[in-house]
Amino acid sequence: MNALRTTFRLTTRFDLALDVATALHRDQQRKGTGGRSTSYVSHLLAVAAIAMADDPDEDVAIAALLHDGPEDQGGRKTLEAISQLFGPRVAHIVDACTETLRTRKPKWVPRKRRFIRRLSRTRDRQVLLVNCADCLANARDTLADYRRIKGRVWSRFHSMPCATNQLWWYVSCRNGLVRIRDTQAFLQFDEVVARLVQEVEPCRNPGHDHVPSPPLRSLPA
Repeated sequence: MNALRTTFRLTTRFDLALDVATALHRDQQRKGTGGRSTSYVSHLLAVAAIAMADDPDEDVAIAALLHDGPEDQGGRKTLEAISQLFGPRVAHIVDACTETLRTRKPKWVPRKRRFIRRLSRTRDRQVLLVNCADCLANARDTLADYRRIKGRVWSRFHSMPCATNQLWWYVSCRNGLVRIRDTQAFLQFDEVVARLVQEVEPCRNPGHDHVPSPPLRSLPA
């Protein structure tokens, strides 16, 4: 990560990124406990806050705000706009956090497998950090809702309402992010994933193509 700084100030670039993120996701809702919904922007702010705690680089903060823009709102056209507004570094991080730019997304399991393979080859710590922040924000919300409403939480995931495959996804991401084990984001994600593995009941729906979770990789000393 960047060398420790005594001061860090966001510029008007971050203000613009927040405006762009809000415009892109204004009508997008995020389902929560008990069927309640909240603005999707709350997730973007959470991801930015997590990433900024480990790396006070404005490009990281901006990429965290915009990480879902191309995938959810406009594909490659949105990615190109991000590059024009915020530069190639931000666009690279966002692109590396994007599973697909296709309007009609590929099926869940093959799409996630491809992304995990990409994650395993990534050496860019800032890309890994934003991915980790995104995973942590999602996993933390999932665990909190699971503790409240148990298996009903999986109904939020229309493309894959399956506890077993959701666990596979989180464990695989956690294993792929071990390289940034010195960050707060990873340590918190590691803890949440361990709790999910301990607490979540596996899916018993025979109609689902279950992908078994790999073992949690040990953290190097």
